Amino acid sequence: MERIDSIIKRVLKNSGKEFLFYEGIVKNRWKDIVGDFIAVNSAPDRISNNVLYIRCFNSALKQELFFLKKKIIKNVNSALSNELIEDIKLFYNNR
Repeated sequence: MERIDSIIKRVLKNSGKEFLFYEGIVKNRWKDIVGDFIAVNSAPDRISNNVLYIRCFNSALKQELFFLKKKIIKNVNSALSNELIEDIKLFYNNR
């Protein structure tokens, strides 16, 4: 029997929206990927063209995350079991 995540991934891939599957994983595992403090003060917004957009709720954290981009990319790709994310774009939004 095929697993539900495999079915969802296949359907989204066939519709050209496979990135939605990966967005869901990143959003659900954000705390595990970046840790408690960063997870409380930021949120993954979307994935587009192999770029992860991260909304920061604190302008100082935005600057800090800029310096952690490589580590976050590595952690996200590890969580996805895929080398999907090539870059991160950060933006400030106070919720």
